[in-house]
Amino acid sequence: MTSHSSHDKQDAEILASDSVALVTSMPVISAPAKDDPDLLHRSIMDVLRLIREDLAMDMVLITIHVDDQVVVSHAAAAAEECNIEGLSHPRELSICQRVLEGRLPAVIPDMAALKQTHDVPPTPVAPAAFMAVPVVLSCGRHYGVLCCLKSTPMPELDERHHRRLQMSAQHIARLVDEAG
Repeated sequence: MTSHSSHDKQDAEILASDSVALVTSMPVISAPAKDDPDLLHRSIMDVLRLIREDLAMDMVLITIHVDDQVVVSHAAAAAEECNIEGLSHPRELSICQRVLEGRLPAVIPDMAALKQTHDVPPTPVAPAAFMAVPVVLSCGRHYGVLCCLKSTPMPELDERHHRRLQMSAQHIARLVDEAG
């Protein structure tokens, strides 16, 4: 186990240092075994950490719907002490939900500017820049929403970044599908 985890750490360091390698090598993150939910969680977290570093975001997370709440199921933050997994808030006040419904754009380089023209709800974590994409399983069911945020505006945030996030969401969906 020790040699495997040090190998994984080396791979992650190589991938994090080369954004082209990140995109081309994401499929090497192996599919978790059907009988190991912890491995699925770790595999998803690996993807979140890689995309957070690649997109220079403060946090990347997945939200899921539980009744009328949106719950953070996975989160990778720049600061380890910012673990918000398990945090929940009302679905109708979710930025992720509003993106899914088309009430907010999927790419928000400057949240303050967007608030001038859109109804942006208050959230437990207030981003200055934000992106979101759905994570859709092969059966068509929505697994959740992959979101990333930054505490400062990112005027450079554009469709290219959004496509990278979409590719990550597709990879996460494959991991979930293969885990059963």
